[in-house]
Amino acid sequence: MKERAVPRVTLISIMFLALLSLALGINAPRPAHGVDAARIGDVDYPSKVYDGEAAKLTFRIENPSITASDDAPPRFFLRLYLDGNLMEDELPKSWECPRGESCERVIATPPLRGPGDHVIRVELYWLNQSIAVLQDVKTIEIKAVKLQIVDFSQSISEVTLGGPQPLKFQVEFSNGGNDVMYDVALTVTEPPGVKVNPRTTSIGDLPIGESAEITLELSTEPPLSQGQVEISYEVSYKDFKGGLHAEGFKGGLSILRAPSNLQLTLDGGGEIAYSSEVTLRAHLMGLGGAALPGEPVEFYVDNRSVGIVITDDRGEALMKVNSLLEAGIHEVKALYRGS
Repeated sequence: MKERAVPRVTLISIMFLALLSLALGINAPRPAHGVDAARIGDVDYPSKVYDGEAAKLTFRIENPSITASDDAPPRFFLRLYLDGNLMEDELPKSWECPRGESCERVIATPPLRGPGDHVIRVELYWLNQSIAVLQDVKTIEIKAVKLQIVDFSQSISEVTLGGPQPLKFQVEFSNGGNDVMYDVALTVTEPPGVKVNPRTTSIGDLPIGESAEITLELSTEPPLSQGQVEISYEVSYKDFKGGLHAEGFKGGLSILRAPSNLQLTLDGGGEIAYSSEVTLRAHLMGLGGAALPGEPVEFYVDNRSVGIVITDDRGEALMKVNSLLEAGIHEVKALYRGS
């Protein structure tokens, strides 16, 4: 009985070894003619592009040991995904890279939109006859820069003619892009009758999310009149590549008529002798009782205009009436229409 048991044990051991060898062959596949996989070496690409620009990607592919079964140079291809979507598939145009050599591939992305960061996944495949065998994977990130001015504001909204001048006011804005703005400058274009100083202000560099506040002075001059005008602003800046950008803004300004006070007196009081000359004296004042020189004042006697006189440096206008007036009560009036 002992002699029959020995062959049976030997047979079971041989079958076990055969099954173990088969299992190892399935779970650990190797390239047919080499043990080292091809790999993606250095990748040359821009870390940043401006909004709407494409990025040029240059890949160095290294093949240390893979050969084709027919001793011809093995073929490879790249497959790229941009933000999870297939961007490029080189399978239909696979290329050769001989064993022990490095090969270069150049691929351009589509226009990259900003502001935002884009992720590109790069997969390298060896085309083993008709089977694509994944060799290496790399991921790269490219920042798409877009710069823009946000929160532009002008602190002044109205100015009073004849009021204290110049008036100080502020212009403020922020960098709403995703990169630094370089050499930022503000340029002002005024409407007729409005003067802003200075017209151009250099601000320097403006980091992401930060604000700039510029103090300016405003004054008015003739022939500006009551109503609405607009001040034009241009903010210029450069991106990281030195490209120049400019954005325009408008600031509304209400021109208000200064409140005025017109006083009228008659030399000699309210009574004159028949056929005597009478002097009408008007005194024109503005804000705070300040004299308003150079303004027209019109005089009337009994609702009949007798002339227009321009106020002097003291805000006074004098009119002499020489015509004969009938005895009785007469109405004398001075009128300032504003300017």
